[in-house]
Amino acid sequence: MENKLYNLTMPQKSILLTEQYYSNTNINNICGTAIINTEIDFKILEQALNLLVKNNDSLRLKLVKKGNSYKQILSEYKYLNLETIELNSMDDLRDLQNSTVKKLFNLEDSLYDLKMFKLPGKKGGFMVNVHHIISDGWSLGLISRRVMEAYEALLNNSHN
Repeated sequence: MENKLYNLTMPQKSILLTEQYYSNTNINNICGTAIINTEIDFKILEQALNLLVKNNDSLRLKLVKKGNSYKQILSEYKYLNLETIELNSMDDLRDLQNSTVKKLFNLEDSLYDLKMFKLPGKKGGFMVNVHHIISDGWSLGLISRRVMEAYEALLNNSHN
């Protein structure tokens, strides 16, 4: 399947300029964490996170450099096998958040990072780190809500 190239929007061009000016920094990273305070089925959470990626084209956008400018393509959805990171404390979670938000994105690769984590007491959750060129802070709340809605629906279907 040939990928069609799309022009960047004006806001994306502005974000790209910021990225180029502050190269090798995480200035455009937006990271959020959702903690689920009940026992978690991580296989179902992984399915819910995959539904998020499958159903949201913006998460599958990648940039391609053509000459001196960038274009964007919509990459094909592929199922993500996500690791569950075992954490021993909330301090470990803060460390994971700090290391995740510091990750530098390669503009021509995936512009998001998803992590699942397990906390003591059967709690846990997920973390989303996105590049600002494909998402914004407002979207993190929407992402969290969609993942939780999908998780609850999948969980209810598995118990029926």
